[in-house]
Amino acid sequence: MGTNPYKYYKVRYLLVCLCFAFKSLGQPSVLLSDSRVAVIEVAKKDVGLIEGKSNTGFTQKYAQRWNEAHPKGKLALNSAYCGLAVWYWYRGAGLDPNISFSPRALNWKTNCVKPVSFFGLTIKDIEGIPMASAVVYKNSWGNHVGLFEKAIMADIYTYEGNTSSARSVTKYPSRKEGVFYLKTSVNNKDLKPIYYCDCIKQSKAI
Repeated sequence: MGTNPYKYYKVRYLLVCLCFAFKSLGQPSVLLSDSRVAVIEVAKKDVGLIEGKSNTGFTQKYAQRWNEAHPKGKLALNSAYCGLAVWYWYRGAGLDPNISFSPRALNWKTNCVKPVSFFGLTIKDIEGIPMASAVVYKNSWGNHVGLFEKAIMADIYTYEGNTSSARSVTKYPSRKEGVFYLKTSVNNKDLKPIYYCDCIKQSKAI
């Protein structure tokens, strides 16, 4: 029996298809990694900005950017801006986090595709939280949200707006209100992390 001349080309074609398939499988993770870094880099630029009285001054840029993107649902320029800040940092990286009314802190949990509770997480789990996830906190006066960068043991490091410098990694001579790079224990009773959302995975390019 003679050799089938098409068999060789068929096998070669299948191998080429497999190569492309494996290459494409690896591509999303690279893009996700780049997006995470991009969001963090945007947030870094705002660290140390101090707000004026009643959320005025530089903080109005978050509400202004929101109003430009949502002309039918405008916010007051002195609105609370923890959720607005996280949304702004995503937008600055060219992403829409796909969170309905993101100025509301708790929406970063309720509108998350797969929110993860901090309850029961091990140290390994905490250190494995994806960069640029949104962290939702609970305290006596309501909810708060920040942008996760990393964790070391039970301490999480975040970028947050509409907050004080009390938890700031960089120490200030007096307590300030604004945007800071913060360190918070997951066991903090006054401001306790309760959920995180890997919003990068549900984001859309803008």
